[in-house]
Amino acid sequence: MIPLSQASLTKAEWRDILLTRRSQITLVDRERAARNAAEFIYVSTLFQQALNIACYYPLSHEFDCLPMIELIQTVRKNCYLPVLSQTDQKSLDFILYQKDTILRHNRYHIPEPESGKKIAPDQLDLVLLPLLGFDRQGNRLGMGAGYYDRTFETHEKMKKPVLLGLAYEAQCVSSLPHDSWDVVLDGVVTENGIVFF
Repeated sequence: MIPLSQASLTKAEWRDILLTRRSQITLVDRERAARNAAEFIYVSTLFQQALNIACYYPLSHEFDCLPMIELIQTVRKNCYLPVLSQTDQKSLDFILYQKDTILRHNRYHIPEPESGKKIAPDQLDLVLLPLLGFDRQGNRLGMGAGYYDRTFETHEKMKKPVLLGLAYEAQCVSSLPHDSWDVVLDGVVTENGIVFF
């Protein structure tokens, strides 16, 4: 964990630090973390009770959730991936992802389903989110575009879906700066287990 003396850093400064830190995690450790996290998710009551689950397609050094996607499909739950909204360029839609779904790259070069069944965000039971950093108060640091924040801006009021960040323990910091519009996570899944806030 990064020391408290760095608590006054800006979001941009944290991004630089955490991008570097995440990139230093070895491939072996990333693969082990992905398998461990999938096992923790699988045995959780939250997963057992969920039907509609959103993941993301991992890029570069992001936490690999492909084992979780495979798990969701193996146990015949519905797996959705985020797609940049065609009606509101600042939010996300969620499209059903199946083994034969064709993926295309969006403007950020992120693979997303070309077409398929759409679900409203508040109809999802569980969302696994990518992140750069998190703290034990549930604050999440993303890449800065704010898509998840805008998509789930009513989350605090609705309490649905459950929002779990996927992260390496090395991405945990003592305290992150946050704004009023930032959506707070319900928990985080790391290579060490699931922590709820």
